[in-house]
Amino acid sequence: MAMSNIRQLRDKTPESEKVTLNLGFVDLGRIDLLVQEGFYSNRSDFIRTAIRNQLDSHGEVVARSIERHTM
Repeated sequence: MAMSNIRQLRDKTPESEKVTLNLGFVDLGRIDLLVQEGFYSNRSDFIRTAIRNQLDSHGEVVARSIERHTM
């Protein structure tokens, strides 16, 4: 086997990072109901969507902050 055919298995940085959070049973139950009803494919889908919605709702503030920090 030629050495040119060997490459690292992890040559790219991941596009996402794992985050752990604690939620109460009531919130998890409500999320699970929405998943069961087909609104979301799984808990992670719901949480990612909720985070994106929050980031979008604060988009102007985030943009101004980025602008201040890049000056």
